[in-house]
Amino acid sequence: MNSEAYNTAQRQSIAGILLIFVSSLYKLVKIFWAMGAYLLLSGPSKTTLIYTALGLLVVTGLTLIYSYVYYLKFIFYVDYEREEFILEKGIFSTENSAIPFDKIQQVYFKRSIFQRVINVYSLVIDTAGSNQKEVEIKAISENDANRLSEILLKAKSEKVGENQLEEERLETEDHEAWTHKVDFL
Repeated sequence: MNSEAYNTAQRQSIAGILLIFVSSLYKLVKIFWAMGAYLLLSGPSKTTLIYTALGLLVVTGLTLIYSYVYYLKFIFYVDYEREEFILEKGIFSTENSAIPFDKIQQVYFKRSIFQRVINVYSLVIDTAGSNQKEVEIKAISENDANRLSEILLKAKSEKVGENQLEEERLETEDHEAWTHKVDFL
């Protein structure tokens, strides 16, 4: 396996645009469903229906633009020099996460029904000291998910092995430094 894989900025699968778009529309529908129900049940006029349809088209277009820009701003890579996994995302407020290899607890995959339809996976990285998932890449191909998972778990095991060797070396030095001879007088 290439030890320098994923050392440059990577993006999610192109199907990620569709996933972001559908999840954004779903959030909007959850927020505005009551207003839509009111409009339909109140017996709207023809002009109200036209303005509502135009408004929905504008919101859908803006959501599509948002999805594409979010896709472009969502990047991840492995920094081998600093021994970290880096994730950068966000449009209006950005979030940068740097996860040291030795803090990685678990790497696993998830798939919703929609992710199955568009043939992508969610790769989730859990870290030490947190109950919540630290990082989730929601639209990654199966091959990329498997390769990235193998790289992160291999890097974690190598880093943990190095830390254990260092701790054993320090413990041995401490024992030798603290040995004393006590005299009867």
